[in-house]
Amino acid sequence: MEKVFYCHDCNISFIQDGDGICPRCGKKAIVLPVSVDQWNALDEAGKENVKRAAFNNRESNSQVAISADKKVSENGKKTESISRTLYVVAAVMYIICSAMLYKGYDKLTNYYNSENYISLNKNAYVGGDAYNYIINGTYATSFFVLAMGFLITGTLFILGGIYFKNKK
Repeated sequence: MEKVFYCHDCNISFIQDGDGICPRCGKKAIVLPVSVDQWNALDEAGKENVKRAAFNNRESNSQVAISADKKVSENGKKTESISRTLYVVAAVMYIICSAMLYKGYDKLTNYYNSENYISLNKNAYVGGDAYNYIINGTYATSFFVLAMGFLITGTLFILGGIYFKNKK
């Protein structure tokens, strides 16, 4: 379908069925908001008014496009900030996970029940060794479950950071 184009650099209007490349200078021309029949029916003053209105409208549209690009870049910065925050939170989760693993391992391996001096007791709660082993095993299991929870949460935060980083 043929359209009417206007090249501001060459100050010419032309009718073309293509992409609106000016035949004189080779630059992209703007599409005029009239049909070919309407254009042919206009006098010179009417054609000048249509050209002027289309050119002014193109400038305001480019301002809208510039502000839209600015909004996109601001959103890009916002998603980058969100992803960075998610990575930091994930690192904190992994640190807490390692602390929970250490505490669980400590409950399993560091047990000493002194019969003479209470101050030497390590992870000893009651008088019998069997009861203390049961209690420490339960504590260790609890710490390991907490560690896995923090590990999974940290991994989810990393996946969220990757999602926001790639979302543009």
